[in-house]
Amino acid sequence: MADFIQKPNTGRLWPNTKRSNDKAPHYGGNLTVDRPGKFDVSMWVNYTDDGKVKDVSLRLSEPYVKPSQGGSQSKAPINDEVPF
Repeated sequence: MADFIQKPNTGRLWPNTKRSNDKAPHYGGNLTVDRPGKFDVSMWVNYTDDGKVKDVSLRLSEPYVKPSQGGSQSKAPINDEVPF
């Protein structure tokens, strides 16, 4: 079987089945990032056929920027003069 090559800005987490105490993480895994910076993270829980958690997949994206609310755009004046 070929080695899995993870795509940039994605990650994968697996349930930690060997937790020895309450401070141990519930999930562990890896993340591949193609550049430094701040990212938004999306997460999906993937299940086995019998309904158990198989893993959690992650995807990074550019931070969401709320579109500006029209006030900054200048509109051309309307010429409502009648030519006669």
